Amino acid sequence: KIYRIPIYDFCILIQLIPQAASFLSVWLIVITSAERMVAVISPLKVAYLFSKKRCKIVIASMLLFFIVLTSTTSICMHHSKAQPYYCQIKGEKGGKCYNYYTYVFPWLKSAFGSWIPSILGIILSLVIIFELYK
Repeated sequence: KIYRIPIYDFCILIQLIPQAASFLSVWLIVITSAERMVAVISPLKVAYLFSKKRCKIVIASMLLFFIVLTSTTSICMHHSKAQPYYCQIKGEKGGKCYNYYTYVFPWLKSAFGSWIPSILGIILSLVIIFELYK
């Protein structure tokens, strides 16, 4: 017997997975820049500081952190009964979930997905340029 699962049962996953993947991809670039910076500053310590085991631990912990961060929105989401293929914020406008999803989470999303990685990327690149110039 074939079971059909409507897409609205996955409305939370549809929002959680792409956002966590977006965070992870940005932060992997930051980690790569950090590795390049260490390679320029002290090339003999790169293999020790960025071993396979440590890299796996860092990537797994980042993935876990970003899944937890994005899953905070899933507490406030459920599928819409009026529009069955869309997610909807639980509660009323002005409630805790509405305020978190519309005011707090966009700032977290901007900070972890753009501002902090951009600032770190610029700093790491400037250190690399400065060290190569020396």
